[in-house]
Amino acid sequence: MAGDAREENLATCSRQANAWTIDRRAPQMTPNMFTHENKVKKAVMAGEVVRYTVTPLYEGPRTVPYAFKMQATGWNPDGSPGTFIRDEVPNQFFGIRTREWHNLGRVSNPGPVPVRGTDEWNPR
Repeated sequence: MAGDAREENLATCSRQANAWTIDRRAPQMTPNMFTHENKVKKAVMAGEVVRYTVTPLYEGPRTVPYAFKMQATGWNPDGSPGTFIRDEVPNQFFGIRTREWHNLGRVSNPGPVPVRGTDEWNPR
């Protein structure tokens, strides 16, 4: 596995979008990024060559993505098609107090939200 480990390739991600929840009161998000990462890992371990990309999806100039586009295309050693993933994982978490799902890339409590191109919080 390889990638371009540059700071601008990092994105804020909720735990539930990326892995299993720790708090048993919160439901699991299935599939999540971990689910797809494990599929890719198993494919590579089985000898597939896999092209794997994760693309954060933003709404307007916001700095936190509302979802992650997960894509993987694999080929078996004999050249036949292998793993195929095309999914969008929402960047959300389950609020224990509210008992609702909240999207990190779309929430504003009502007020300013961070936007690209500034270190300031700009009103919506």
